[in-house]
Amino acid sequence: MTSPWGSAILTQLADGIQENPRKALILPRACGQQLQMTLVKFASFAILESSLVMNVQASGLALSKAAHKNHEDDVFTLFSLIIGYVLGILTAAKAYQTAKELKDGIFSVNVEAALPRNMTKLGFKEGEQLNDMLDAFRVGDMTNDGVWAKVACMKYVTKWEFSRSACMETSADYTMSIHAQKTATRLWQAFQILVIIYMILLFRAAIQAYFSIVCPQGLHNMFVGCVDLSDFS
Repeated sequence: MTSPWGSAILTQLADGIQENPRKALILPRACGQQLQMTLVKFASFAILESSLVMNVQASGLALSKAAHKNHEDDVFTLFSLIIGYVLGILTAAKAYQTAKELKDGIFSVNVEAALPRNMTKLGFKEGEQLNDMLDAFRVGDMTNDGVWAKVACMKYVTKWEFSRSACMETSADYTMSIHAQKTATRLWQAFQILVIIYMILLFRAAIQAYFSIVCPQGLHNMFVGCVDLSDFS
């Protein structure tokens, strides 16, 4: 199953990437930000809302059958649960595919190679000047005062007299893309764990709903099986 959302992001960013080195420089950063958003949204809405609501509904299905004088199933709640299961599985599959595409997008670019291509595209010639500039970029994001204090002592400033603002945007793109590639594997692993938790919660709700239908009085205990309410009367 392909996620149109994830594909659209990669298509938009990767379009013309060979002709525009800056796109190659920002692709990992942009995909990394989207991957973080995907992880947060999945944790917030799929796990903390959707899966928990279905577990509450499954419990309610069992309790309503137990409370009914004829112990009849609540058809409307059961129908709502079935729809929830189908949508839940589709949601997980779509989010997983989107996250995978974004993770692949992060690693699809050699940021170290894209940086000098971007600088030569801006008019800087290969040689000592470009090498000194690349050394300065590798210190970190020049928008950070601490980083700039170090760069100010390098040839980027002392010999070539470049200002802080000259390549600040490129410096930020480079630093954030490198950071995205360093953290992408951990984010992807965290997302996979969330998907596993989500599927476990869906499975638990499905099992509880199943036994609420199978058990004559709706209640089930994993140690004793179906609960006979007459034992408590």
